[in-house]
Parts: sequence; C-alpha cells; structure tokens
Amino acid sequence: MNIKEIIDKIMICPICKGEMQTSVINFPIDLKTHFVLIKDVPADVCEQCGEFFIDDDVHIQLEEIDESTKKSNIEFEIIKFAA
Repeated sequence: MNIKEIIDKIMICPICKGEMQTSVINFPIDLKTHFVLIKDVPADVCEQCGEFFIDDDVHIQLEEIDESTKKSNIEFEIIKFAA
C-alpha cells in the first residue's frame, strides 16, 4: 500500500476535522413510550469530538429494532446489535 492509498483511507470528521475510526457504540432510542439501548452498534467515531456516523444499512436495522419494540409494548430494553 502506498502513501496515497493510506491517506485516502483516513476518514475526517465533518464537524471538527478530527480523525474518524471504525468502532462500536451504544445507541439509545428514547421515545415517550419506550427506551431501548442497543449495544455494539458499528459506527465511525471521531477521536477528537466523539461525533459518530452510522451506515445506511445499520440505520435501517436500528429502525427495525425500534419498530419491533414498539409492537411488543416493552418500555425498557437492552439489545445487543447483530449484523
């Protein structure tokens, strides 16, 4: 891998221009009717400011989890994310 390929792979935070790293986060969904904490969600996280970004595919899965908890009338739940 040459230096250009390495530089092209470095992700820069659009908020603070810090370096982004692929990691996992705990993602809370807090609505009036229920609270869900989804653990180990893959995301790109800024090492400087902590801002995170989630891929579209992951976001769709998070929405599906949210909808399923609404239907089950669960008020509080902790779920481990499974890709």
